[in-house]
Amino acid sequence: MLNLDPRPLFARWQARRALARISPYHRVLHALATGCTYPPSIAALYRLTLTEVDDELRALEIQGLVRPQRSRPGALVATCTRYVLTGTGDRHAAYALLPDLAPGTPVGWQGEHLCIKPGQHPLPVAQFTPLAALLERA
Repeated sequence: MLNLDPRPLFARWQARRALARISPYHRVLHALATGCTYPPSIAALYRLTLTEVDDELRALEIQGLVRPQRSRPGALVATCTRYVLTGTGDRHAAYALLPDLAPGTPVGWQGEHLCIKPGQHPLPVAQFTPLAALLERA
């Protein structure tokens, strides 16, 4: 049977529309923090152009928050280079995505989960902030 219920499509449409109001900076940070490291993947999943992703990654690299890791020598930089957050970038991403987090709180990422304190159970970022929940639904 064909499912003609428009609710799932409407929910996805609402999430995409709301995603357009989130800055490319926050979308790229969320992608890197949750393990999406290749620019074409970030562009496709977070509805950005490759140029927007490249500009944000370049700005983050200048700040020392990400570092490139070329997967193959001689490969095209835009498609085959993955980017990873540095230690400073991990903390910066946590505070940017979780604006209510108190300054100085120890944080760490484990895949797409954030550990607020060492030894604490990892929790999905979507539990903490509407921004991250929206990014993970879209």
